Amino acid sequence: MKKIKQVPKGVDHTSTDYQGRLFHFFYRHVIDCPARQYINCNSITFTYLESYSVVSGIIERMNGRKNALKTVALNFRDQQKLLFSFWACAALEVDIVLVPEMQLEDRSLPGGEPVWQADLILSDFMEGPGCLDVEIVKGNPTIPYENSRRHSAEHRDIYFFSSGTTGRSKFIRTSYFQLVEAIDCVEKYDMMPYTQDQAVLLTVPLFHSYGLSAMIEYTNGRSHLFIPKLKDHISPLQSLFERQVASQITAIEAVPFFYKQVITVWERLSLPGLSHIGVGGDQVAPDLLHALDGKTGKLSFSIRYGVTEIPSVIGINYFTAAEDPCIRSLGKILPIYRPVLLNAISSEHSTQGELAVECELYPGQKDLVQTHDTVQYKNGAYIFIGRDIFIKYRGYKINPAEVENELNKHPHIQDCRVHLANDVLTADIVLPDEIQLIPGDIRGFLSTRLNAYLIPSRFIRVNTIARTRTGKIIRA
Repeated sequence: MKKIKQVPKGVDHTSTDYQGRLFHFFYRHVIDCPARQYINCNSITFTYLESYSVVSGIIERMNGRKNALKTVALNFRDQQKLLFSFWACAALEVDIVLVPEMQLEDRSLPGGEPVWQADLILSDFMEGPGCLDVEIVKGNPTIPYENSRRHSAEHRDIYFFSSGTTGRSKFIRTSYFQLVEAIDCVEKYDMMPYTQDQAVLLTVPLFHSYGLSAMIEYTNGRSHLFIPKLKDHISPLQSLFERQVASQITAIEAVPFFYKQVITVWERLSLPGLSHIGVGGDQVAPDLLHALDGKTGKLSFSIRYGVTEIPSVIGINYFTAAEDPCIRSLGKILPIYRPVLLNAISSEHSTQGELAVECELYPGQKDLVQTHDTVQYKNGAYIFIGRDIFIKYRGYKINPAEVENELNKHPHIQDCRVHLANDVLTADIVLPDEIQLIPGDIRGFLSTRLNAYLIPSRFIRVNTIARTRTGKIIRA
């Protein structure tokens, strides 16, 4: 490690043992560029060194507990506290449970089997002997980074709650090792050049696997992170209306539903420095990307492919506005993963099947994760065909997302969901208040775009479409 001429007070620069540890993606910038801005939350900024001072204060409070800590649960309304607490737990190398608010009291499965237990819950709204709030106070770091490992980092775990597309919670375990391997691989092969030195708005909640991995990726790229204080649908969009924030933003990471909202208010926004759009968490329609590109004409794009069971990105499709990419391509697969097609059907030029991904959860311990996505391998690339959300209707296998994509192209439809209701293919649609629902007009619109069996028989006007916190349609 190269020597630093000016050593910030209170920071231990003697350690070379942080390499290969999750915490080093943040800590190395505390050493290399301590005065560089790292976090902006509600217009309050923290440099890398100031952020480390907050993290070290949290570590000190956690170490003040009498019991040794092995597992810590993080549950905050305030995302700033969540981020700093995550890095504190990573520094201590404890197991981390990232808990959405709704899951706070739900620590067991319906049968009563415990799902997670924690030695300490860090929370800004819970009280009790096992709970602790944290303080966001700038100052000199009080805890130097330790040379010796408290635990074996390869065997420390991170737990996610994921609602998926059904809205039903899943409890998923991954490891520090898996995240470290993925970020190291991304850096080695320069797979995410767009994460370098950005001012990025991270709209996805940090307890979500996409939000967390994107935060680590951009931190590794020495970027300035803009994080909405609250983890909801509205706060990220409100950030773009703040001129002081919007004038600095050079990149955004968000789910397609967020960009659909952005397009409707684009003329009221001022984003002079925006150069990159990052998408993940759900399928993205080509028309949406074209609409975004048409607003500036100078953007680069990244479409990330992943599943919560493998919290890092699995494949990244990165391209510029000048290119004409296949946006359904999974892009470059990280070399640490091995794609496998289950129940594969081969033709002369391609192979199609359900994608599974072989990965290492711990050193030497391989795992095969089924994605439940159908992909086609053709000309050296994996092309996304569809997710396992198909419904059977009149003998046909229908992908509701395909129908929804076409419905969303209707000039008056603001949102929609396609599903079976009493064995009838039904579309719930959201329209402006002044627009009357005329099913015949909508069927006529779809008739030039879809086969007859894909056109819903019933249209129901609704006020909203139920979605998960990351914008996915809840399909009951």
